[in-house]
Amino acid sequence: MRFIWDENKRQSNISNQGFGFVDAYIVFEGATFTFEDERYAHGEQRFITIGLLRGRVVFL
Repeated sequence: MRFIWDENKRQSNISNQGFGFVDAYIVFEGATFTFEDERYAHGEQRFITIGLLRGRVVFL
């Protein structure tokens, strides 16, 4: 799976949430629930995944 992100958003997430997008692969090593994000017209197919990262429930 390929991940892409905005560097400013990554830094913001580290400050606000305590982890960055680089850690996302850890979530996919465990049980996850993934569904298509149909809330907005993004112009591309997007998904939301719920899983655990270091014992915390996270949404990716």
